[in-house]
Amino acid sequence: MSRARLIALAVGLVIAGQGRGWADSAAARLGAAYRAYDAGDLETAAAELQHVADAKLANPDYAMWLRGQLALLRGDGDAAHAAFAKLAKDQGSRFAPEVPWRLADADWLRGKRKAAA
Repeated sequence: MSRARLIALAVGLVIAGQGRGWADSAAARLGAAYRAYDAGDLETAAAELQHVADAKLANPDYAMWLRGQLALLRGDGDAAHAAFAKLAKDQGSRFAPEVPWRLADADWLRGKRKAAA
């Protein structure tokens, strides 16, 4: 899925949250996290994502995906594996086809080369 598409969907989540204290809503925070991620500001993205409760999102798989991606980029294979393993349980996720590849990336970072191959 392209970044532009992810941004558009995240913006849609933000708009959906307007009128309900949207600035502090999970959707607004997720949108802010994606904007920071796209700008290359991983620290801000991670900080925003800490305030996102998956249960409050219409599409929690976006938060799970971003958690995993951030962990990979920050070199934390264990956190990445945990995020993508959780996402793997959501078989209806639009990210489902990519999850095995990200799990392999996480395993590689964790030094589990056979599992990654």
